[in-house]
Amino acid sequence: MTNDERLERLERQLKRTRTMLASVAVAAVAVLCIGQVKDNAAIPNVVKAHSFVVVDEKGNGRAALELMKTGELRLVMVDDKNKPRVMLTLDEDGDAGLTMTDNKGKPRAMLAVTGKGEPLMSLLGPDNKVLFMAP
Repeated sequence: MTNDERLERLERQLKRTRTMLASVAVAAVAVLCIGQVKDNAAIPNVVKAHSFVVVDEKGNGRAALELMKTGELRLVMVDDKNKPRVMLTLDEDGDAGLTMTDNKGKPRAMLAVTGKGEPLMSLLGPDNKVLFMAP
């Protein structure tokens, strides 16, 4: 390796290091700014409810965390067209599941662990045919 090649390599490394350090500095400032709260006394230690809804700037519900009457705990996230896209569930038997859907609300990927600890995974095509399933 010639001296010119070594110098170019070092300059590239220095540029990457400076970019990385700048990114870390920006992230640190963002964390500090986000973490600032003027009145810590106004923040409750515990918030209790049967349901929480996250809304967008237009007031449309985009995510909901609910405890269903069946005992199932459910987190549902919807897209801007109000189609469910991600669902995370935990039922009274201890079965935990993650379902992801396409833009029409049809399930495409599912990952679950039963209350007995058995894992399950499946991927579905647009025609609802199984593309992959395990076990």
